[in-house]
Order: sequence, then structure tokens, then C-alpha cells
Amino acid sequence: APAAAATLESRSRDIDILRTCSRARDIIRGTGELPQQVSLRAHTLACHFVHVATSQSSSGAQPLSFEDQEVLAAEAAEVALEACVVEGACSKRVGGRVSTSPPLPLDFIEEVLQEFVGRLPLSEAFRDYVDTAGEPPHAAALALAPALAEVARKFCTDASMSEEVALRREPRAVASASLALAACMIFKDRSIQVLADDIFASLAGEAGGLAQLRRCIKDITEVFRLWRDFLRKWCDVSPKADAN
Repeated sequence: APAAAATLESRSRDIDILRTCSRARDIIRGTGELPQQVSLRAHTLACHFVHVATSQSSSGAQPLSFEDQEVLAAEAAEVALEACVVEGACSKRVGGRVSTSPPLPLDFIEEVLQEFVGRLPLSEAFRDYVDTAGEPPHAAALALAPALAEVARKFCTDASMSEEVALRREPRAVASASLALAACMIFKDRSIQVLADDIFASLAGEAGGLAQLRRCIKDITEVFRLWRDFLRKWCDVSPKADAN
């Protein structure tokens, strides 16, 4: 019983932290229109700062009060936006991106994507798909890149709401896992019959091994399970209604 109570308490705190991250992201959205990549970076940084603050808190696994969540969300959003403004100003001065923040999974999306797109034409299933469509394999792979990048960045940003992802996973591995999930989603939507295992195998090297890739994928999908629990706790969404 004590162990079960501790697990429930920890889960409740995880939901409170998720809500704090979500609130910080809402505050950033409310500041006005930002370029998409700047907005996603600000969202990711805000979540990172929330996790750093809560991991250093002396309250342990205790749930966060609503007031504490609001204060922390506002502080995290402010610091994240300031970091993005500083990075943008420095980039313009020196003619390239200058980071004043920790390495983020978003920083590795383009590099991992280029490797993945380069390998994609080697897939027999992908070549069968493009043969049917009448496109050269390399051209078809490059045509998918913008959609893959957009969805992978969104997975990266949502993944940052997980403390495990934000503080304990390698950013490049998280980027690879986000791209793997994006590829699975887009390929299914476009009836590209490349197996998930083949996608994972193609990205395993970028993530530091297949086991690491799968761990990161599990961490990312856990965010969405936690979000479901958050809706039930804060919005009184029943399991039946949530499933529809």
C-alpha cells in the first residue's frame, strides 16, 4: 500500500509538471505571432526550465499547488522568450545561429533528417512505392523532407514536457525518436509501406543504438498518456469521452 500511494503521488506530481509546462507554452502563445521555429524553441526551453526548477525543488515528489504552477510557468516562459531574443540578436550580428541555451533535440532535427532521407531510397518498400508513383527515389525522399521536419519538430517540442526527455536523454537521440514517430505517421497517412522496424533500424545509429531509440520513443509516447491523465484530472474528461 505505501508503494502504491507513493506511485500515485509521483504520478500526480508528473501531471502537475505537465500542466505547468502547458501553461508556460500558453503564455508564450499569448505574446503574439512568432516564427514557427522560434516559437517551438521557446516552448521547448520553457519546459526545460520548468524541469530544472522542479528537479531542484526540496518538495520531492509532493504535488505542486496551483499557485506554484502558475508562478513557475510565468517565470519559465519569460526566461525562454528572453533566451530566444538574445539568440536571435546574436545570430544577426555574427551571421549564424548562436545558442545561449542548453543543446535541444530541435538543434539536431535537420542533421538527422538529412541522414534519414539519404538512406530512404535504399529501402525496397520505399522504392516500390515511388515506382508506383513514377518518381525517382531520391527526388521522392527529398520531397518528403519538409513534412517530416515539421512533424518531427512538433514531436520534439511535446516531448520536452517530459522530465526524462528534457534532463536525462541525449538530445540527438530524442531528435531521432521524434523523426521516427513522424515518419511512421506520415508514411501511414500516404500509404508508404515502410515498416516501423525498418524506420527504427535506419535511425538507430543516429540515436546511439536501437535500445536508446526505443527508450526515447517510449518516453515521448508517455507524454501523450500523461496528457490523457491530465485531462481527466483537470478537465473532468471521462475515459469514455476521452476515447472518442
